[in-house]
Amino acid sequence: MTPLQGNTAMSQDSYMNAFYEAERNALRQELHNLKGCQITFLTTTITATGLLLGLSATLLKGGEGSPAARIQGLAFFLPLAVIIPFWWIFFDKAKTITRVVGYYRVLEGLMLGRYEAKSYHGWENALEKMRRFREEKHDAAPYKGETKYQIPWPRIIFLTTSNRYWPICYYIFLILSLISFFLGASATVENLDYGHAILILTLAVIILISAGVNLQAVWNLINGANSYRANEKAWMRILKARYRKKGVPDEANGMAPESYMRGKIQSLKARQPHPNRPLGKDFHHA
Repeated sequence: MTPLQGNTAMSQDSYMNAFYEAERNALRQELHNLKGCQITFLTTTITATGLLLGLSATLLKGGEGSPAARIQGLAFFLPLAVIIPFWWIFFDKAKTITRVVGYYRVLEGLMLGRYEAKSYHGWENALEKMRRFREEKHDAAPYKGETKYQIPWPRIIFLTTSNRYWPICYYIFLILSLISFFLGASATVENLDYGHAILILTLAVIILISAGVNLQAVWNLINGANSYRANEKAWMRILKARYRKKGVPDEANGMAPESYMRGKIQSLKARQPHPNRPLGKDFHHA
């Protein structure tokens, strides 16, 4: 390698390392925003449910069969207008979070020299490829053979896993929706007519569908196509990333392997005796 080629390669490594670092910082901020958005959805749902139920119980008091009692029964259903949409959006954001974390893991591997990528596009371009990748359903069974990573349903349901965040959030939305539904149904059943019966049945179906779909989302976030591991594997396929054949010594300290090895070669060359350098005092001819 000529000095010019070496300098060019080093400048390319420096540019890529700077690009990786900038992208890592941007993704870290995006993760922070997404998690903050989730917390906002959760707290807003809890607050709105408590507020609407409290106002309905306090302001719409009335005797049995009175207009106020009929309105109160319907008002108890109002929190569902907040709970159900936020429930779906919350777990849709969860899929985005695991997707970003999967990319983040691969990016860290590139920065530390564990991976090498033959088709690195940057986040936005890679995201477009990920959408097409998912549309083609390449990740329907992301790591089917890796059963050792599968967490069974009982552990998820009884919160005995290390990752309890998704199931706990699921239970919060489920419990809030059931409280709102049963309060409204119990207050409405006294004045039940055909219209109220259709409303109760419709809301029950919506809650059941939401509970089933989002329970499957929890499974996918922990074990399935939207888990951290599955997303990491999908990103590695998209970026054509793979483990480097030879490990990088710890003393590289996060340097790009090419830069590290060039530095080692230059260091070894510097230690070799120069042909025109005078021999040392301790050198004796035979």
